[in-house]
Amino acid sequence: MDMALIANHNAVVGPDDLVYHIGDFAWTRPHEVERARDCLKKLSGTHIFIYGNHDQLTPFEYVEAGFQSAHTSLTITIGDK
Repeated sequence: MDMALIANHNAVVGPDDLVYHIGDFAWTRPHEVERARDCLKKLSGTHIFIYGNHDQLTPFEYVEAGFQSAHTSLTITIGDK
């Protein structure tokens, strides 16, 4: 299943694209950091992580795994609003 998800992701995401992972990335627990790192290395784009309710690593561990940054929340403003 992981290989199919990676292939589908890379079919639409280019190396210069920005990707937001909105929580529960690999349901990562402290003993699964290597699995998350290996998966993320195979995904195209620059990756931003926003915590979900199953994520248990520290922000630093997510950055070490390959995310550009990790956030507990994120607000995106579009236009003049």
